[in-house]
Amino acid sequence: MMARHWGAVAIFLVSLLIGPGIGLTDPHLPARTGEVVDAANIIGVNQEQSLAAKAAKLQSQSGIELVVVTLPSLQGYSIERWGRDLGNRWQVGGSAARGVVLIVAPNDREVRIEVGDGLAFPDSAAAAIVNAIIVPQFRSGEMSGGILAGVDAIARTVNGSPPVDTSRWERLSFDEVNWSNIALWTFLGILLLLAICKMIRDGWNAPTDYDRSSRDTWSTGSANDDNGCFYGNSNSGWSSSDSSWSSSSSSSSSSGGSGGFSGSGASGRW
Repeated sequence: MMARHWGAVAIFLVSLLIGPGIGLTDPHLPARTGEVVDAANIIGVNQEQSLAAKAAKLQSQSGIELVVVTLPSLQGYSIERWGRDLGNRWQVGGSAARGVVLIVAPNDREVRIEVGDGLAFPDSAAAAIVNAIIVPQFRSGEMSGGILAGVDAIARTVNGSPPVDTSRWERLSFDEVNWSNIALWTFLGILLLLAICKMIRDGWNAPTDYDRSSRDTWSTGSANDDNGCFYGNSNSGWSSSDSSWSSSSSSSSSSGGSGGFSGSGASGRW
């Protein structure tokens, strides 16, 4: 009796030691059936067809492969792990990994845009799409609408446009402009500018009892002062600075590398 009791305890302890190891296997990935894999059954038929058409258009126009997948459960793994595994196992974007995977886990209330290493797609753009476009619609219950809007934003980003559509901010009606305030501040600004110009002119006028030679010395000394400071051609120095800034900005938007999916992108919750 005692031996049977200790045997049961031993089995229990062994199960505690082995159990966590068993749980650390790879997540069970769904089979890829197309550009849209709705394993969680949250996308309507018409929306699924629309998503597939958008993905096909993006691939034909830009050579970028986009896959949308919904998961009923993350199985205890991070959504970032799912992004890497799905992108690499499905070889989204081919061997160069020029692809994007949009992952939605409705029951875990998480979403992620996973970007392949071969695609120039900043993490900041992915975060803007997730937080400003997809998550707000998910919070209002528009799951299909959020996914469709996210796919549109991904396509805009791939084609070089801002991920968030700002056209509605640019359509400011003239009726909403307070022209009286603008006219008032413009008038005051002109008066201030005239006053500053007069002060500068009065300050730079030489005294009348100076002879011509002293004035010539003043005018020729504008390039260098007594301390050896150079004041001329200041505009060229600023333009050079601007050029170096532009070149550094351009270099920061270089294309991505190649290989697979290593964790680029952004995640969000709602």
